[in-house]
Amino acid sequence: MIRLRGGDLEGLDMTGAPLSDEGIASLAHFCPGARTLRLGDCDRLDDRHVIMLSVRCHLLEEVDVSGCRCVHDQYVIGDALL
Repeated sequence: MIRLRGGDLEGLDMTGAPLSDEGIASLAHFCPGARTLRLGDCDRLDDRHVIMLSVRCHLLEEVDVSGCRCVHDQYVIGDALL
């Protein structure tokens, strides 16, 4: 699901998507105003991607990384990215 506000992307559900490094980088680059990202069960998502998203998408309020085996707790507190 994609949610738009005014023409800006506000939320994106990519649950289970086979995202590549380039796909995550594009998401971080082109969606800096995203407030909600659902990336649960994305097997390729890892700590590097979490850091990239937290730096580029500074308006994030909700992030789902459940089931992402390569994302470690030290980068996630509840729904907050560090």
